[in-house]
Amino acid sequence: MRITYEMTGDSSADTRIVLKLRSMSDKPVDVPVSLYRNNEIFKNQNAYLPAKGSTELVLEQEWSDLQRWNQEDPALYMIRAVVGQDDLTDRIGFRTVETRDKKILLNGKELYLQGVNRHEEHPEWGFAFPNKLMTKELDIIRQMGCNTVRGSHYPQSEYWLDLLDEQGILFWSEIPIWGAAFPAKETDDPLFVQRALTMMDEMIERDFHHPSILFWSVHNEIDTRSQQAYVLSVKLTELVRKKDQSRLVAFATMYPMTDICLGLFDVIGINYYGGWYFGHVEFEEMLKVFHERCNEYGAEYTPVLMTEFGGSGVYGDSGWEPRLFSEDYQADLLGKSLKLFRSDPKISGTYVWQFADTRGQLLSHQPHFRDRHAPSITRGWLTNIANPSLPIVW
Repeated sequence: MRITYEMTGDSSADTRIVLKLRSMSDKPVDVPVSLYRNNEIFKNQNAYLPAKGSTELVLEQEWSDLQRWNQEDPALYMIRAVVGQDDLTDRIGFRTVETRDKKILLNGKELYLQGVNRHEEHPEWGFAFPNKLMTKELDIIRQMGCNTVRGSHYPQSEYWLDLLDEQGILFWSEIPIWGAAFPAKETDDPLFVQRALTMMDEMIERDFHHPSILFWSVHNEIDTRSQQAYVLSVKLTELVRKKDQSRLVAFATMYPMTDICLGLFDVIGINYYGGWYFGHVEFEEMLKVFHERCNEYGAEYTPVLMTEFGGSGVYGDSGWEPRLFSEDYQADLLGKSLKLFRSDPKISGTYVWQFADTRGQLLSHQPHFRDRHAPSITRGWLTNIANPSLPIVW
């Protein structure tokens, strides 16, 4: 079942429901089909299927008296299709997403995104993340003042997406095409390209109806200085726009000052660790150059998000001054960074790296030692995303 819609007013929409039916019977069958919205039937008809055959039903209706899905009141509608003895149920929310003058708009209202990156991993449960702990994580994330989460760097649990739908938290969804130090030449390998397209297609198919998802992200930190990455980006963005025009196509770059793919996307994410890998906070100069390059590449009106920044803080290491690897340094770095980004009118939101500790490869081949994968913010002092000057004790 695929449900699409176009809002025609504040509380009305033209809806289109496509049902694909397949028969396992050795004989032709004529089956009753019923469609329900929040347990109220809105369509009854019969469908004929040949033996071992299939058919497609298309229903178009104008719906009124709808409540829009938004962050304050995330209204959801249960849509159920009953076909003979089978049924299929999914939830949807009605909202609009667009960009204008470097801003992201939900239902016509400007957003400022305040969020964290989240790996779906737990020290005791690994990737088999229990549902109750997902609820606890989301409670902590909301307490920190967040209104959004970035799924780093793979599609996350459908249960997690259900929670975001219910609580009005916005989501950045992406596939595991991740490539810091990944050779550019590999990104045009036919098998690599095919797998990227397949994963993108499958993610959209599975999660299409979740209203919390605003962004489909096609890759993270591949070598977007290269022609290979440019060609791959064209293929992926074309696929996304063909399958779903109701969301924004995004990516995250680690080369903001040399990236050549900026003009291909609806939203640009920047991963940049000033004050950590570079040893000093230098965001002002980087952003100045980056904004100028956006103008050169036709992205002068494209919204920009800081999708990764931060630094490691060793749990319990706090003292009188913000020294390297201390929680004080981590809090100081995050506080300064958040204030700087919030003061830049061309930045539409932030995602701190990262929400919680995850496993890391400490035997790094990189020429620096600044602990590539450990900077989490849920140990010791939490930074309040909404008000960086007010830390939360955890």
